[in-house]
Amino acid sequence: MIASNFNNVQPGLRGDWTEVEGNWILRPLQGAATAVVHFLGGAFVGAAPQLTYRLLLESLAARGVMVIATPFSTGFNHLRIADEIHYKWDRCIHSPMIASEIRNLPVFGLGHSMGSLQHLLISARYASTNRAGNILMSFNNKPATDAIPFFSPFIAPGARALGPFLAQMTKNPFTSQLLNASELMRGLSPAMVRQVLPLLDQLTPIYTDLAQGRLEFTPEPEETKRLIRTFYGVPSNLLIQFVDDNIDQTPQLATTLEAASITVTNSSSSQSQVTVRMMPGDHVRPLRQAFGELPPELAQVANQAVTQGSFFLQGLSNMATQAGFAEASQPLDEFAKGLTGFGEVFGEKPGTDTELLVSEIIGWIETGTTQQAALPPPPKSVY
Repeated sequence: MIASNFNNVQPGLRGDWTEVEGNWILRPLQGAATAVVHFLGGAFVGAAPQLTYRLLLESLAARGVMVIATPFSTGFNHLRIADEIHYKWDRCIHSPMIASEIRNLPVFGLGHSMGSLQHLLISARYASTNRAGNILMSFNNKPATDAIPFFSPFIAPGARALGPFLAQMTKNPFTSQLLNASELMRGLSPAMVRQVLPLLDQLTPIYTDLAQGRLEFTPEPEETKRLIRTFYGVPSNLLIQFVDDNIDQTPQLATTLEAASITVTNSSSSQSQVTVRMMPGDHVRPLRQAFGELPPELAQVANQAVTQGSFFLQGLSNMATQAGFAEASQPLDEFAKGLTGFGEVFGEKPGTDTELLVSEIIGWIETGTTQQAALPPPPKSVY
């Protein structure tokens, strides 16, 4: 029963994703694609977008677009992440398997949360991205102290205290043996398990950064805003804000892009546009999944795990308030609420939430395909 879920044509249950140069590709089930959507997910969950955003991305492919989802590991150096994403993307679009298929198609960036921030940085740093437009959901550009619950009072001091231990572990020969054994086990693991492992792999480097004293994102939020305002050149932008998203900064982004659009308008023949859409839901709405055909006993276990996790996060939030760290309780409340909402999808058929979001995205893309930004010709020397 479970195996059949990964060979289903229903959005959220398909099993025909293809990995190309570190990117995950999904084609329309019928007919040729009319556009390409380059997707970047949020912090942590963006390491395996073909799993964590499966319903959203497969619903987009069902509407005639090719999805190219680029995984990335969360870290403090946002510019390095942007460069690594662009490197993977560039290799993918110039690979023999993909290049001819998408040569004349318009390309739209689609990001969620940190993925939206990465699309902005990539488009500011690399003019060759040549986007027809960017769709940016749940944007936020907060400092680490606001983005990570308990960062200042607990996480950073604890990581620094473990710094010497982590340094010793990296030099220990026994650690190398364990890592080699881990890699061997990965090679023997089922394909679906191997796809989940990147979600876990990113935790140790983050904690090591903390142990080495890194306390803020690079660039810091104000510098990021300056880079976008000065160098960002994508002419059309759809900003999606969810009503119950308490960490969203879409209004601030709209102001920044409107300032940037003056430069873009004066340097190109196309009119820059910033469209803002307010939609129901919270920060994790794009992560909604479809597990409608799971066996009842497995769905029950999944629900119990989600409920217990939400209860634990709510308890941490209450402890933060009682300990005098009220500013840390709000992100935890949001996370707990999002986890509860995620649990509601186990055992259900896909609802209308994702369909409404996809219709909004596709409708905007269809209006923008008349001003196509097709991919540039490949270099003479392909990878």
